[in-house]
Amino acid sequence: MAVAAHRINHSAVSATHCEECGDQLSDGRRKAYPGCTMCVSCLEEVEARNKQRGL
Repeated sequence: MAVAAHRINHSAVSATHCEECGDQLSDGRRKAYPGCTMCVSCLEEVEARNKQRGL
């Protein structure tokens, strides 16, 4: 079950801009991670906050 949650949905549509900071997402990121909604910097910040909260 946990593995399925981390699989990439290749049919998902990626956002064009980060939902956190509004910066444009690179084409490379959008192709590598279909369905992405955040830039790498914002994703790392969100993951760090979640880790601190124990999520």
